[in-house]
Amino acid sequence: MRRNVLEWICSTMTDATSAIVLTHNIDFLFLQSVVRPRLRKSGHPKLTIFADASCASGSYRQQRLLLDELGRHYRVAQVDMGVGRRFHPKAIFLAGPTKAALAVGSGNLTHGGWSANYEIWASYESDDDGLPAISAFRDYLQTVVDMVPQSESLSEETFAAFDLATNPWVADLPEPEGLYGTPSDRPLLDTMVDLAGEGVQKVTVCAPYYDPDGVALAELAGRFSSPIKTLLQKNHVGLSDSAASALPQNAETLSVDVDPSRFIHAKLYGFHRTDSMMLFAGSANVSRAALMAGDGWGNAELIAAQTISSEQADELLSDIVVLDEAPDFPETPPSDEWEVLTNPLRILAASFSSGALEIAFKSDGEIARMFIEIDDGTREQCNDLTDTGRARLRLGKCPKSVRLCCSLIGGQEVSSEPSWVDNEDSLGISVPERRIAAKLAEAAEAGSFSASGMFEILQLLHQHLQQHVRPPTHSRSQEDDKASRPVQTYNVEDVFSDDFGRPRSDPTAQLPGGFRESDFLRAFSAYFSVGGPEDPEEDQPQSDGQPLTEDSQGDGHKPEEVGDDRVREELEQLQAQRRRSEEADRLRNKLLAALNNVISVMGAEEFVASRPPERLGADIAATALLLRKGLSDEILTEEDFADVTNRLWIVLFFGSKDQPSVFQRHREACSPEQWEAFEAAVSSPRLTAALTLWCFPDWGRDSTDAIRFKFSAMLLAGRLPWLVSGGTVEEIHGELRRLARAIPGSADFETLVVAWTHWTQAGIAFQEFERAVARWSAKELADLVTVKKACRGELLWQVGQFCVSDADYRREPKTKAVVHQLGKSAPLKILGSWLVPVTALVSDDGLLELERGPRQVIQNILAEVATDDLGW
Repeated sequence: MRRNVLEWICSTMTDATSAIVLTHNIDFLFLQSVVRPRLRKSGHPKLTIFADASCASGSYRQQRLLLDELGRHYRVAQVDMGVGRRFHPKAIFLAGPTKAALAVGSGNLTHGGWSANYEIWASYESDDDGLPAISAFRDYLQTVVDMVPQSESLSEETFAAFDLATNPWVADLPEPEGLYGTPSDRPLLDTMVDLAGEGVQKVTVCAPYYDPDGVALAELAGRFSSPIKTLLQKNHVGLSDSAASALPQNAETLSVDVDPSRFIHAKLYGFHRTDSMMLFAGSANVSRAALMAGDGWGNAELIAAQTISSEQADELLSDIVVLDEAPDFPETPPSDEWEVLTNPLRILAASFSSGALEIAFKSDGEIARMFIEIDDGTREQCNDLTDTGRARLRLGKCPKSVRLCCSLIGGQEVSSEPSWVDNEDSLGISVPERRIAAKLAEAAEAGSFSASGMFEILQLLHQHLQQHVRPPTHSRSQEDDKASRPVQTYNVEDVFSDDFGRPRSDPTAQLPGGFRESDFLRAFSAYFSVGGPEDPEEDQPQSDGQPLTEDSQGDGHKPEEVGDDRVREELEQLQAQRRRSEEADRLRNKLLAALNNVISVMGAEEFVASRPPERLGADIAATALLLRKGLSDEILTEEDFADVTNRLWIVLFFGSKDQPSVFQRHREACSPEQWEAFEAAVSSPRLTAALTLWCFPDWGRDSTDAIRFKFSAMLLAGRLPWLVSGGTVEEIHGELRRLARAIPGSADFETLVVAWTHWTQAGIAFQEFERAVARWSAKELADLVTVKKACRGELLWQVGQFCVSDADYRREPKTKAVVHQLGKSAPLKILGSWLVPVTALVSDDGLLELERGPRQVIQNILAEVATDDLGW
């Protein structure tokens, strides 16, 4: 009783991944402003709350205009038990890989229940004899989940807390013991009396509320001949005068209070023996609905049973002071009844997933026609209704709230109270992703992205990649849409036309100046999520970032003062860059080890099996952004960036002799139709933009590794063109604009557009080249070439593969050349006379049947590489 339950449970661990709360009433503002920030310090667990439907709906109606996280960052499931019944248990549960902690008590999820009131809580920890109670809580959760119009994600999120693969302590769970709940086929009063057993010398009862006639208290007193001491708070006596007068003689009522005085909301039943007390504490008031209910009527309640010594009992009750005066019984006792919504049309749950809004509802009348009113004021008629109280509607984005408006068969017009909508894409974000977002937020507040910050994020990324991901739930109509929509592709005529890839000259295409770390945070978070951005305006130009002009300097500063500010800002940026580089040097081994872990887990079978295509695309896009940010901030050296990229691309795209790539393994497991759907699900404008930034050729101009990397990017565009063409030109431009702002050290918007255009053209050109050489044998191609040598870094065509020369080699039989296949790690040994430089094949118009566009692109690429001081 004496400790703050929120502070206690949050102090038990720092790596919590699941948080589950049971409550009758709920204060959403207290939850957002106090509870969620405190839970973040415990590990950013996924938060799932089960609350009484009537209370939750009433609180939401009063507070909804102030809520911005409900249904996005935490889930509240409404439990509607029917007329006259209430969902009344109170519990808080945290679980993570190292342990679990549970509190079962009397406090609602409100400031009073978790802080201000006088409450009682029984606490348990998995590493301190708490496992039997935790087992019992798991079983009770199944009872609770079965009462909710549930989605698959709700059940999975709830019982992920007991997943043996991620939480090893689950293996030690014994038979359930110590917690007792309803609905059940056995009333709580019977359970308490049986467990109390013989030898009960007195019974102490403390609760704020009783039924109007005192029936439950009288029934309890009738089970024992020993005294029943009933503690009633001064000025808040919950028993009426008539009920008190009708109690059995062994039921004694006492006036009590606490110092300092506060509302005594604790519910406890103490059965005293000679040297011990059997204590029951929890949510149950002294009422028929709580103590005498059967399986089909009464409240849902949860109590904890513990045997404590007489000394512990005396200490527990020492805070409650018995007063000299007798209780002042009111004619009408206070009630814990909350306002019950009597609306004939009620929303029980609303969720949005993969373009489909689904609403579970109850209606007291038969519905003739239904409209769904969205929070933006629009109304859509809903024709997809089921007999089980479900309504479905296709929408372009997730609304924050909805309301049902119906015409009943009898002609009556009814509408529901508004209800929040659970965005399953946002709620499905993994705990490591949440922690990554927190680390990025810390970096944004600090004004820089440090090497140590990147190391921590790489560790969290490693955890995220190891987690199994639930495939998104698609509605039938959306699956039909996906099947009928082909992957975006660009043909030869498109790609090599004069205006391909050219950005539109409208105001939104102009990239604003000014950079903040929050830009990268926002972009990275968006790229990590599978769904679309919550804020569609986040990519519009910001006025505070526009370049200064003579007309915009009307803020009282002289032009020379603005110049001084810019010089100072540039100096600070240089100093921060130097600090990052120095820190990166110190952490280099740790950073490389963390990157190795990421590469290893992406190549594991578990990763391939656990990633639906949408999630796979998001993971690759976010990894690309993180690596590019590390290169831009000089946290990663060019050599390390090239090595990690090469190894990741082998794992993801190209494969090796011993192990096929992630995409190759997916391809082998798919039918042609399934592979087409897979391509459509993986590809996106975001992934295309992220890959463009990843392979942007602005580093290592005199490095053979950099040249190999650039050629490999072109090969990737040819082998998997749907990665490069993940949307319309306008959609891709929008994402490139976002990235140009998010990572300004890499390239501006116009430069990225040119890079994407050239990359797309190079992919098609490589495709056309491979088609053109397919009819020639290796010997025939070698005989066609007349040049005398192949130079270091030169693009070659060997044994049906693009390769890069490791050094300068004479094209003579005695020369033993070493070449590297693009996208492969193992080198090849080739006789010098068999070397086939690509530039020799495309420079002669008569050698290959190759269209002018692809030929010119390849020639330009090779000419650019030849000027990069590689000796040829």
